[in-house]
Amino acid sequence: MSPHNVVNGYKLVAVLLLWLGSNAGGKNTGHAHEAEHQQHTTHSTAVSDLEEVVLVIQSQRSSYHARRGGQRKVEVLQQAAELRQGIPVVVLLHELSGYEGDWSILPALPLLSASYGQSASWFVFIEEETRVTLAALLHVLHRYQAHEEWFLGKRLNDNEASIIHHYAFSEDPSSFGYPDPAAGWALSTPLLQRLAERIQHGHLKSDFTIDLKHEGDPVSKKDIFVAVKTCQKFHSERVPVVKATWEKDAELLEYYSDVTDASIPTISLGVPNTERGFPYVVGTCPPYGDKKMVLSRVAVSRLVSSGCGCFSDDAPDDMVLGRCFTSLGIPIIHSPLFHQARPDDYSETLLSLQQAISFHKHWNIDPVAVYKHWLQDTHARDEL
Repeated sequence: MSPHNVVNGYKLVAVLLLWLGSNAGGKNTGHAHEAEHQQHTTHSTAVSDLEEVVLVIQSQRSSYHARRGGQRKVEVLQQAAELRQGIPVVVLLHELSGYEGDWSILPALPLLSASYGQSASWFVFIEEETRVTLAALLHVLHRYQAHEEWFLGKRLNDNEASIIHHYAFSEDPSSFGYPDPAAGWALSTPLLQRLAERIQHGHLKSDFTIDLKHEGDPVSKKDIFVAVKTCQKFHSERVPVVKATWEKDAELLEYYSDVTDASIPTISLGVPNTERGFPYVVGTCPPYGDKKMVLSRVAVSRLVSSGCGCFSDDAPDDMVLGRCFTSLGIPIIHSPLFHQARPDDYSETLLSLQQAISFHKHWNIDPVAVYKHWLQDTHARDEL
């Protein structure tokens, strides 16, 4: 094992778990490959059947995600019964604890370690839409000694330093690999236990998750109200981009700003712009940065009637909203399709498997070109 593949004392092997893949609108990643191939002979410490595997489905608590996760669990258990090589433990992540942030994985590791660390050899993580071939999974896991520390997954790399990864490895971004969650990834139990111990008792450099790597009946445009938040200094620079791209796709849309501008037109909220953001349609504080979020009508009504709001003009609205919704018992659902940065800040392989909803920033890009390449829907569809 070369130093290039040793990260924080454990072996990082970027392999595609054979035939694990995301059901992503018919797109695929091409041929499976192993970034590092080693010959492993069979020893008693290699996994022998599915009884030694805990398969974690990264589900969330909302009815849609819970239902999709439950369907995937049934499919996995049916496949295991047909394979007759043991039945794995299948865990729906939203059932592991009452903490909504378990989707970001790190908070769930100590619970997984405590519950299954003594009986399992491997922990395999998949998303709700990930298709799994258990026979192929066993074949891959059998190559690696379960008493060693292994991190297996489909390896992605950044082409340049990215804000969503805190500009880590900025001198050589391609030197660091990270897994594609939609393809599935696995931790051997010794590594999971050490990570859990570090999370519980060690010092984490950061406990803030930005990037962790749905399908249903479409909602009518008549049921979606779009609020575009802006400020005076962007009226001539950014608003025209919206008007030239996706404004025509929104049946109900209004622009909210710190001033009234009849040429757009905008609605002034009476909240001054700050260096941290611009006026926001719900509450009394400007947003911290530029975020995209979807709120149900019921959630907005409860938020407004609760009186929960920002404590100052420059309070970070995303954190305040999180606090408000948590106190109201309204679940906050994560979607990886709302992106926190520009397309250049993500792995192109990862983006090619998604139908992105939005990106962040106009800095050093042509936003119209980004819209046409990544966001524009080129397929006409009826809205009935």
